[in-house]
Amino acid sequence: MHKIIKAKGLVDVAGKRVVSDPVVLIDGEKIAAVRTREEASLLPREAEVIDLFDKYLLPGMINCHAHLVLPGDGTTLETWVQNSNEMFLLTAARNARTALMSGITTMRDCGGRDGVTYALREAVEKGIVAGPRLILSGRMLTITGGHCHPFHGEVDGPDGVVRAVRQLLKEGADFIKIIATGGGTTGTHPEWAAFSPAELAAAVETAHRVGKKVSAHCRGI
Repeated sequence: MHKIIKAKGLVDVAGKRVVSDPVVLIDGEKIAAVRTREEASLLPREAEVIDLFDKYLLPGMINCHAHLVLPGDGTTLETWVQNSNEMFLLTAARNARTALMSGITTMRDCGGRDGVTYALREAVEKGIVAGPRLILSGRMLTITGGHCHPFHGEVDGPDGVVRAVRQLLKEGADFIKIIATGGGTTGTHPEWAAFSPAELAAAVETAHRVGKKVSAHCRGI
């Protein structure tokens, strides 16, 4: 089924211009053509027409660093982590829908707890909940007692790091998130290094061996 979207303008990022009076043809889930109102006669007549009148169209935005399981309302980490994974999942679903309705069509989530964000991604892909395309790290890897340790990603030693990275990749992680320094978690400090150079190298080498990247929380060093 074809759809035609009409609007006042279209932000063409690649062309660095704004197209006036655009007419966009949607074929299934893909943009098939972009025309102006003068060229509308070239488009299928049986298509459903959505007229946005004075609105502007623009490409979907990308959020490169998110934590969907967090409430974003000022609640302290120590308080929030007392909640169950079920509450984390419901919160993540709400945040994903809010992001999508705000024009974000891809989100890179840099750390959840257990399998919560994987479950959310599956629900989005199956159409159970509305949300953007999700790129996930799964659990953040941190030293015992390190920053974000309540998210259940504690690991120590190069061998332990290798096993943890392999497990995350097995679970479906798109990339690895590692906590390289302290942060806001009680008992840690942003200027304190966490993993040793050997542990960091083990994480990167293991991920790179299968074509995956590593992202690091790193403050103050």
